[in-house]
Amino acid sequence: MDEMFVDRLTVEHLSSLQSVTKALRDEQFSLTLQQIQYLVLAALRCGIQFLGNAAVGNQLCKDDIWACGFPHMFLDLLELDDEKAVAYTCMVIYTCLDTEKIEQLGLDPIKLKVALKITELCRTLPDIDWTVLIVTQHFFKSSELIEKMYAEMNDHERLTLLELVSSQLGEVKEEDCVIPLRTAQFFALSFQHSCKAVLSLSSVSSDDEQALAVIRLLDILCDMTSGQRRFMALQDHPDLLQTTIELLKEVHFLGKASKNVFSAAQDFSLTSSDEAGTHPALSFKAHLIRLIGNLCHGHIANQNQVRKLDGIALILDNCNIDSNNPCILGCDSFYTPFTLSRFVISQWAVFAIRNILEHNVDNQKLVQGLRRQGVADDSVLRELGFCVQERDGNLLLRPIKKEKEQREH
Repeated sequence: MDEMFVDRLTVEHLSSLQSVTKALRDEQFSLTLQQIQYLVLAALRCGIQFLGNAAVGNQLCKDDIWACGFPHMFLDLLELDDEKAVAYTCMVIYTCLDTEKIEQLGLDPIKLKVALKITELCRTLPDIDWTVLIVTQHFFKSSELIEKMYAEMNDHERLTLLELVSSQLGEVKEEDCVIPLRTAQFFALSFQHSCKAVLSLSSVSSDDEQALAVIRLLDILCDMTSGQRRFMALQDHPDLLQTTIELLKEVHFLGKASKNVFSAAQDFSLTSSDEAGTHPALSFKAHLIRLIGNLCHGHIANQNQVRKLDGIALILDNCNIDSNNPCILGCDSFYTPFTLSRFVISQWAVFAIRNILEHNVDNQKLVQGLRRQGVADDSVLRELGFCVQERDGNLLLRPIKKEKEQREH
Protein backbone atom coordinates (compact mmCIF):
# COMPACT_ATOMS: atom_id res chain seq x y z
CA MET A 1 0.00 0.00 0.00
CA ASP A 2 1.27 3.48 -0.90
CA GLU A 3 2.93 5.16 2.09
CA MET A 4 1.24 8.51 1.44
CA PHE A 5 -2.17 6.82 1.20
CA VAL A 6 -1.63 5.02 4.52
CA ASP A 7 -0.52 8.29 6.04
CA ARG A 8 -3.73 10.03 4.85
CA LEU A 9 -5.87 7.22 6.29
CA THR A 10 -4.00 7.48 9.56
CA VAL A 11 -4.65 11.21 9.89
CA GLU A 12 -8.39 10.67 9.28
CA HIS A 13 -8.40 7.78 11.71
CA LEU A 14 -6.68 9.88 14.36
CA SER A 15 -9.41 12.49 14.12
CA SER A 16 -12.06 9.84 14.73
CA LEU A 17 -10.09 8.30 17.56
CA GLN A 18 -9.72 11.67 19.27
CA SER A 19 -13.49 12.13 19.13
CA VAL A 20 -14.10 8.71 20.68
CA THR A 21 -11.49 9.32 23.37
CA LYS A 22 -13.00 12.72 24.20
CA ALA A 23 -16.44 11.14 24.53
CA LEU A 24 -15.08 8.48 26.85
CA ARG A 25 -13.35 11.07 29.00
CA ASP A 26 -16.06 13.77 28.89
CA GLU A 27 -17.51 14.31 32.35
CA GLN A 28 -21.00 15.00 31.02
CA PHE A 29 -21.42 11.29 30.25
CA SER A 30 -20.41 10.25 33.77
CA LEU A 31 -19.82 6.71 32.53
CA THR A 32 -17.46 3.99 33.70
CA LEU A 33 -16.07 1.37 31.37
CA GLN A 34 -18.51 -1.14 32.79
CA GLN A 35 -21.36 1.04 31.47
CA ILE A 36 -19.84 1.58 28.04
CA GLN A 37 -21.24 -0.74 25.44
CA TYR A 38 -18.89 -3.52 24.43
CA LEU A 39 -18.87 -2.50 20.80
CA VAL A 40 -17.72 1.03 21.60
CA LEU A 41 -14.87 -0.26 23.71
CA ALA A 42 -13.95 -2.85 21.10
CA ALA A 43 -13.91 -0.14 18.43
CA LEU A 44 -11.57 1.95 20.57
CA ARG A 45 -9.19 -0.96 21.02
CA CYS A 46 -9.22 -1.71 17.31
CA GLY A 47 -8.63 1.94 16.51
CA ILE A 48 -5.56 2.08 18.73
CA GLN A 49 -4.26 -1.17 17.23
CA PHE A 50 -4.71 0.25 13.76
CA LEU A 51 -2.50 3.21 14.66
CA GLY A 52 0.18 0.87 15.93
CA ASN A 53 0.08 -1.30 12.83
CA ALA A 54 0.12 1.71 10.51
CA ALA A 55 3.13 3.17 12.28
CA VAL A 56 5.36 0.09 11.88
CA GLY A 57 7.97 0.86 9.24
CA ASN A 58 6.25 4.10 8.21
CA GLN A 59 8.00 7.24 9.46
CA LEU A 60 5.31 9.56 8.07
CA CYS A 61 2.65 7.76 10.09
CA LYS A 62 4.82 7.79 13.20
CA ASP A 63 5.30 11.55 12.93
CA ASP A 64 1.61 12.23 12.26
CA ILE A 65 0.45 10.00 15.12
CA TRP A 66 2.87 11.72 17.46
CA ALA A 67 1.91 15.20 16.28
CA CYS A 68 -1.81 14.52 16.79
CA GLY A 69 -1.62 12.33 19.89
CA PHE A 70 1.14 13.84 22.01
CA PRO A 71 0.64 14.69 24.76
CA HIS A 72 -3.11 15.06 25.44
CA MET A 73 -4.64 12.12 23.55
CA PHE A 74 -1.92 9.78 24.81
CA LEU A 75 -2.57 10.91 28.39
CA ASP A 76 -6.31 10.34 27.97
CA LEU A 77 -5.76 6.84 26.59
CA LEU A 78 -3.23 5.94 29.29
CA GLU A 79 -5.78 6.94 31.94
CA LEU A 80 -8.50 4.60 30.60
CA ASP A 81 -9.70 1.90 32.96
CA ASP A 82 -9.07 -0.82 30.39
CA GLU A 83 -5.81 -2.72 30.45
CA LYS A 84 -5.96 -3.79 26.80
CA ALA A 85 -6.54 -0.24 25.57
CA VAL A 86 -3.67 0.99 27.74
CA ALA A 87 -1.41 -1.79 26.46
CA TYR A 88 -2.22 -0.95 22.83
CA THR A 89 -1.54 2.73 23.54
CA CYS A 90 1.86 1.88 24.99
CA MET A 91 2.57 -0.21 21.89
CA VAL A 92 1.80 2.83 19.71
CA ILE A 93 4.04 5.09 21.82
CA TYR A 94 6.89 2.55 21.77
CA THR A 95 6.65 2.28 17.97
CA CYS A 96 6.66 6.05 17.46
CA LEU A 97 9.47 6.96 19.86
CA ASP A 98 12.88 8.06 18.65
CA THR A 99 15.64 10.33 19.96
CA GLU A 100 13.89 13.54 18.94
CA LYS A 101 10.57 12.52 20.48
CA ILE A 102 12.26 11.44 23.73
CA GLU A 103 13.67 14.95 24.04
CA GLN A 104 10.15 16.38 23.64
CA LEU A 105 8.97 14.43 26.70
CA GLY A 106 10.94 16.71 29.00
CA LEU A 107 10.08 20.05 27.41
CA ASP A 108 7.28 21.02 29.81
CA PRO A 109 5.34 19.56 32.78
CA ILE A 110 2.36 18.39 30.68
CA LYS A 111 4.55 16.46 28.25
CA LEU A 112 6.58 15.04 31.13
CA LYS A 113 3.35 13.57 32.53
CA VAL A 114 3.35 11.05 29.68
CA ALA A 115 6.74 9.70 30.77
CA LEU A 116 5.71 9.72 34.44
CA LYS A 117 2.45 7.90 33.69
CA ILE A 118 4.19 5.20 31.67
CA THR A 119 6.67 4.63 34.49
CA GLU A 120 3.83 4.44 37.00
CA LEU A 121 2.12 1.81 34.84
CA CYS A 122 5.21 -0.39 35.19
CA ARG A 123 4.11 -0.82 38.81
CA THR A 124 0.32 -0.63 38.58
CA LEU A 125 -0.06 -2.81 35.46
CA PRO A 126 2.98 -5.11 35.60
CA ASP A 127 1.61 -7.49 32.96
CA ILE A 128 2.03 -4.85 30.23
CA ASP A 129 5.50 -5.44 28.78
CA TRP A 130 5.39 -2.34 26.58
CA THR A 131 5.76 0.02 29.55
CA VAL A 132 8.99 -1.62 30.70
CA LEU A 133 10.32 -1.64 27.13
CA ILE A 134 9.58 2.08 26.74
CA VAL A 135 11.38 2.96 29.97
CA THR A 136 14.40 0.67 29.58
CA GLN A 137 14.95 0.99 25.83
CA HIS A 138 14.01 4.63 25.32
CA PHE A 139 13.80 6.69 28.52
CA PHE A 140 17.07 5.35 29.93
CA LYS A 141 18.95 6.67 26.91
CA SER A 142 18.25 10.27 27.97
CA SER A 143 19.99 11.43 31.15
CA GLU A 144 18.17 14.76 30.95
CA LEU A 145 14.77 13.05 30.87
CA ILE A 146 15.60 10.72 33.77
CA GLU A 147 16.77 13.66 35.88
CA LYS A 148 13.57 15.61 35.22
CA MET A 149 11.41 12.58 35.94
CA TYR A 150 13.26 11.82 39.18
CA ALA A 151 12.85 15.43 40.35
CA GLU A 152 9.07 15.27 39.81
CA MET A 153 8.57 11.86 41.40
CA ASN A 154 7.68 11.13 45.01
CA ASP A 155 9.75 8.51 46.84
CA HIS A 156 7.32 5.70 46.01
CA GLU A 157 7.55 6.49 42.31
CA ARG A 158 11.32 6.80 42.54
CA LEU A 159 11.52 3.29 43.93
CA THR A 160 9.73 2.00 40.82
CA LEU A 161 12.21 3.77 38.54
CA LEU A 162 15.21 2.57 40.55
CA GLU A 163 13.92 -1.02 40.48
CA LEU A 164 13.84 -0.80 36.69
CA VAL A 165 17.41 0.55 36.64
CA SER A 166 18.56 -2.25 38.92
CA SER A 167 16.91 -4.85 36.71
CA GLN A 168 18.53 -3.34 33.61
CA LEU A 169 21.98 -3.57 35.22
CA GLY A 170 21.44 -7.16 36.31
CA GLU A 171 19.78 -8.60 33.23
CA VAL A 172 21.57 -7.16 30.20
CA LYS A 173 25.16 -7.47 29.07
CA GLU A 174 27.43 -4.49 29.67
CA GLU A 175 27.61 -3.69 25.95
CA ASP A 176 23.79 -3.71 25.72
CA CYS A 177 23.21 -1.38 28.66
CA VAL A 178 21.82 1.96 27.42
CA ILE A 179 22.24 3.89 30.68
CA PRO A 180 24.80 6.68 30.12
CA LEU A 181 27.52 7.72 32.56
CA ARG A 182 25.75 11.01 33.26
CA THR A 183 22.78 9.11 34.72
CA ALA A 184 25.14 7.13 36.95
CA GLN A 185 26.69 10.39 38.16
CA PHE A 186 23.22 11.79 38.83
CA PHE A 187 22.37 8.74 40.96
CA ALA A 188 25.64 9.15 42.86
CA LEU A 189 24.76 12.78 43.58
CA SER A 190 21.24 11.80 44.66
CA PHE A 191 22.72 9.21 47.03
CA GLN A 192 25.03 11.80 48.55
CA HIS A 193 22.20 14.29 49.09
CA SER A 194 19.73 11.89 50.70
CA CYS A 195 21.86 9.14 52.28
CA LYS A 196 21.31 10.27 55.89
CA ALA A 197 17.64 9.31 55.54
CA VAL A 198 18.64 5.67 56.00
CA LEU A 199 19.49 6.35 59.64
CA SER A 200 15.74 6.47 60.32
CA LEU A 201 15.62 2.72 59.64
CA SER A 202 17.23 1.98 62.99
CA SER A 203 13.59 1.47 64.00
CA VAL A 204 12.36 -1.96 62.92
CA SER A 205 8.89 -0.60 62.21
CA SER A 206 10.15 2.19 59.98
CA ASP A 207 8.91 2.26 56.37
CA ASP A 208 10.47 5.55 55.28
CA GLU A 209 10.37 5.36 51.48
CA GLN A 210 13.10 7.99 51.13
CA ALA A 211 15.36 5.67 53.09
CA LEU A 212 14.32 2.74 50.90
CA ALA A 213 15.26 4.79 47.84
CA VAL A 214 18.70 5.41 49.39
CA ILE A 215 19.16 1.66 49.85
CA ARG A 216 18.23 1.03 46.23
CA LEU A 217 20.59 3.81 45.06
CA LEU A 218 23.41 2.15 47.00
CA ASP A 219 22.65 -1.21 45.38
CA ILE A 220 22.74 0.45 41.95
CA LEU A 221 26.05 2.18 42.64
CA CYS A 222 27.54 -1.13 43.81
CA ASP A 223 26.45 -2.82 40.58
CA MET A 224 27.66 0.05 38.41
CA THR A 225 31.15 0.01 39.96
CA SER A 226 31.51 -3.77 39.84
CA GLY A 227 33.80 -3.86 36.81
CA GLN A 228 31.48 -2.09 34.35
CA ARG A 229 33.96 0.03 32.44
CA ARG A 230 31.51 2.71 31.33
CA PHE A 231 30.73 3.56 34.96
CA MET A 232 34.21 3.36 36.51
CA ALA A 233 34.50 7.15 36.23
CA LEU A 234 32.41 7.08 39.40
CA GLN A 235 35.70 6.42 41.18
CA ASP A 236 36.46 10.10 40.56
CA HIS A 237 33.00 11.39 41.44
CA PRO A 238 33.47 14.29 43.90
CA ASP A 239 33.09 13.25 47.54
CA LEU A 240 31.29 9.95 46.79
CA LEU A 241 33.93 7.91 48.62
CA GLN A 242 34.05 10.34 51.54
CA THR A 243 30.26 10.34 51.87
CA THR A 244 30.19 6.53 51.86
CA ILE A 245 32.87 6.24 54.56
CA GLU A 246 31.21 8.85 56.75
CA LEU A 247 27.85 7.12 56.41
CA LEU A 248 29.45 3.78 57.32
CA LYS A 249 30.87 5.42 60.46
CA GLU A 250 27.46 6.75 61.48
CA VAL A 251 25.69 3.47 60.80
CA HIS A 252 28.41 1.49 62.62
CA PHE A 253 28.37 3.74 65.69
CA LEU A 254 24.55 3.77 65.71
CA GLY A 255 24.60 -0.02 65.79
CA LYS A 256 26.97 0.00 68.76
CA ALA A 257 25.06 2.67 70.69
CA SER A 258 21.89 0.57 70.96
CA LYS A 259 20.45 -2.67 69.65
CA ASN A 260 18.92 -2.10 66.23
CA VAL A 261 19.13 -3.39 62.67
CA PHE A 262 22.60 -1.82 62.29
CA SER A 263 23.93 -3.79 65.28
CA ALA A 264 26.00 -6.90 64.62
CA ALA A 265 23.92 -10.04 65.20
CA GLN A 266 24.76 -13.72 65.37
CA ASP A 267 21.39 -15.35 64.79
CA PHE A 268 21.89 -18.21 62.36
CA SER A 269 18.67 -20.04 63.13
CA LEU A 270 16.78 -21.42 60.18
CA THR A 271 13.65 -19.59 61.25
CA SER A 272 13.20 -16.42 63.21
CA SER A 273 10.15 -14.61 64.51
CA ASP A 274 12.12 -11.38 64.74
CA GLU A 275 10.65 -8.70 62.46
CA ALA A 276 14.19 -7.50 61.78
CA GLY A 277 14.70 -10.63 59.69
CA THR A 278 12.95 -8.92 56.80
CA HIS A 279 14.09 -5.38 57.56
CA PRO A 280 14.97 -3.39 54.41
CA ALA A 281 18.25 -2.20 55.96
CA LEU A 282 19.67 -5.72 56.21
CA SER A 283 23.04 -5.88 54.42
CA PHE A 284 23.24 -2.08 54.21
CA LYS A 285 26.62 -1.96 55.98
CA ALA A 286 27.90 -4.78 53.80
CA HIS A 287 26.95 -2.85 50.67
CA LEU A 288 28.60 0.33 51.94
CA ILE A 289 31.82 -1.63 52.41
CA ARG A 290 31.37 -3.22 48.99
CA LEU A 291 31.07 0.24 47.37
CA ILE A 292 34.20 1.44 49.19
CA GLY A 293 36.08 -1.58 47.89
CA ASN A 294 34.87 -0.98 44.35
CA LEU A 295 35.83 2.71 44.43
CA CYS A 296 39.34 1.81 45.63
CA HIS A 297 40.07 -0.88 43.05
CA GLY A 298 43.24 0.17 41.24
CA HIS A 299 42.79 3.78 42.41
CA ILE A 300 45.68 5.04 44.55
CA ALA A 301 44.07 8.41 45.37
CA ASN A 302 40.96 6.71 46.78
CA GLN A 303 43.08 4.20 48.68
CA ASN A 304 44.94 7.07 50.31
CA GLN A 305 41.69 8.87 51.12
CA VAL A 306 40.37 5.82 52.97
CA ARG A 307 43.51 5.83 55.12
CA LYS A 308 43.25 9.56 55.84
CA LEU A 309 39.59 9.20 56.84
CA ASP A 310 40.45 6.33 59.23
CA GLY A 311 38.45 4.01 57.03
CA ILE A 312 40.84 1.05 57.26
CA ALA A 313 40.28 0.53 60.98
CA LEU A 314 36.55 1.05 60.46
CA ILE A 315 36.37 -1.68 57.84
CA LEU A 316 38.53 -4.05 59.90
CA ASP A 317 36.12 -3.51 62.79
CA ASN A 318 33.45 -5.05 60.58
CA CYS A 319 35.37 -8.28 59.99
CA ASN A 320 32.97 -10.17 62.21
CA ILE A 321 30.14 -12.62 61.81
CA ASP A 322 26.99 -10.58 61.37
CA SER A 323 23.73 -12.21 60.27
CA ASN A 324 22.26 -8.73 59.73
CA ASN A 325 24.78 -8.19 56.94
CA PRO A 326 25.10 -11.39 54.92
CA CYS A 327 27.39 -11.23 51.93
CA ILE A 328 25.68 -13.17 49.17
CA LEU A 329 28.47 -14.34 46.88
CA GLY A 330 26.24 -16.26 44.50
CA CYS A 331 22.64 -17.06 43.65
CA ASP A 332 22.93 -20.75 42.86
CA SER A 333 19.80 -22.74 43.46
CA PHE A 334 21.44 -25.05 46.01
CA TYR A 335 21.97 -22.19 48.47
CA THR A 336 19.36 -21.95 51.22
CA PRO A 337 18.72 -18.79 53.28
CA PHE A 338 20.61 -20.46 56.12
CA THR A 339 23.74 -21.24 54.11
CA LEU A 340 23.67 -17.80 52.51
CA SER A 341 23.71 -16.19 55.94
CA ARG A 342 27.10 -17.77 56.59
CA PHE A 343 28.65 -15.56 53.91
CA VAL A 344 28.90 -12.60 56.25
CA ILE A 345 29.94 -8.95 56.03
CA SER A 346 33.53 -9.98 56.66
CA GLN A 347 33.72 -11.26 53.09
CA TRP A 348 33.09 -7.76 51.70
CA ALA A 349 35.42 -6.33 54.36
CA VAL A 350 38.23 -8.64 53.22
CA PHE A 351 37.50 -7.72 49.60
CA ALA A 352 37.62 -4.00 50.43
CA ILE A 353 40.83 -4.28 52.46
CA ARG A 354 42.44 -6.18 49.60
CA ASN A 355 41.59 -3.34 47.17
CA ILE A 356 42.66 -0.67 49.64
CA LEU A 357 46.09 -2.27 50.23
CA GLU A 358 46.87 -3.29 46.65
CA HIS A 359 50.09 -1.58 45.45
CA ASN A 360 49.79 0.95 48.30
CA VAL A 361 52.82 0.79 50.58
CA ASP A 362 51.54 3.36 53.08
CA ASN A 363 48.30 1.46 53.63
CA GLN A 364 50.19 -1.82 53.93
CA LYS A 365 52.48 -0.32 56.57
CA LEU A 366 49.45 0.89 58.53
CA VAL A 367 48.00 -2.61 58.67
CA GLN A 368 51.40 -4.15 59.46
CA GLY A 369 51.68 -1.80 62.41
CA LEU A 370 48.50 -3.08 64.05
CA ARG A 371 49.07 -4.98 67.29
CA ARG A 372 47.75 -8.48 67.80
CA GLN A 373 45.41 -8.68 70.78
CA GLY A 374 44.68 -12.40 70.73
CA VAL A 375 41.84 -14.47 69.33
CA ALA A 376 38.48 -12.74 69.19
CA ASP A 377 35.38 -14.26 70.78
CA ASP A 378 34.64 -17.40 68.76
CA SER A 379 31.40 -18.37 70.53
CA VAL A 380 29.39 -18.00 67.33
CA LEU A 381 31.79 -20.24 65.43
CA ARG A 382 31.48 -22.81 68.22
CA GLU A 383 27.72 -22.81 67.79
CA LEU A 384 28.36 -23.71 64.14
CA GLY A 385 30.74 -26.53 65.11
CA PHE A 386 34.10 -24.78 64.68
CA CYS A 387 36.76 -23.23 66.87
CA VAL A 388 39.79 -20.98 66.33
CA GLN A 389 43.26 -22.00 67.51
CA GLU A 390 46.44 -19.94 67.56
CA ARG A 391 49.59 -21.83 66.65
CA ASP A 392 53.04 -20.47 65.78
CA GLY A 393 51.64 -17.01 65.13
CA ASN A 394 48.94 -18.34 62.80
CA LEU A 395 45.21 -18.82 63.27
CA LEU A 396 43.63 -22.18 62.44
CA LEU A 397 39.92 -22.91 61.96
CA ARG A 398 39.17 -26.45 63.14
CA PRO A 399 36.04 -28.57 63.69
CA ILE A 400 35.24 -28.93 67.40
CA LYS A 401 34.96 -32.71 67.05
CA LYS A 402 38.56 -32.97 65.86
CA GLU A 403 39.71 -30.71 68.72
CA LYS A 404 38.06 -33.03 71.27
CA GLU A 405 39.71 -36.07 69.70
CA GLN A 406 43.14 -34.46 69.98
CA ARG A 407 42.55 -33.69 73.68
CA GLU A 408 41.51 -37.30 74.39
CA HIS A 409 44.73 -38.57 72.84
